Amino acid sequence: MDEFDERKILSEVQLSLDAVLIEPSYKRDRSTEIELENQSNYDVAYKFCSPRPNQLSIIPPYGIVEANATALLKVQLRKLIQPAWIPSDDLMSIHFAVVPPGITVANASQFWKYAPKITVRHILRVYYSPNIEDELPEENYEDGEELNKMMMQNDRFCNLRMKNEQL
Repeated sequence: MDEFDERKILSEVQLSLDAVLIEPSYKRDRSTEIELENQSNYDVAYKFCSPRPNQLSIIPPYGIVEANATALLKVQLRKLIQPAWIPSDDLMSIHFAVVPPGITVANASQFWKYAPKITVRHILRVYYSPNIEDELPEENYEDGEELNKMMMQNDRFCNLRMKNEQL
């Protein structure tokens, strides 16, 4: 299979949505479903990468979509546990590769251990509702140092702080 053919095959793999909207919650995990459609005659492997791996995920994060089939995936935002969560929009990467004919993949994560030569990346935009379900956790944050510690543990806050320090 040459490079042109693989790229053509991968062009036949589509997500049902380009973006999702999730309402964060302090009470429970929130999720929404998307479809991954493979209109090609070849099996296609996928893997998702998240900018907030401990908080924002795709279930399952790896998989194989059989030829001419559709897979149902769940975008999940875990319940908020920190009062310092900063709701900024995210971009999730979805990488696709053709599973070579004759190859049987029992574990999709194993397929990605040795990166295929040709992959295609799609982007899924994740927007957060400004409304957050429920109240802040009932913890006492009288000590400003404790609140700063919580903010430093927040993925987004750390990234913003590091960028500002570099300027």
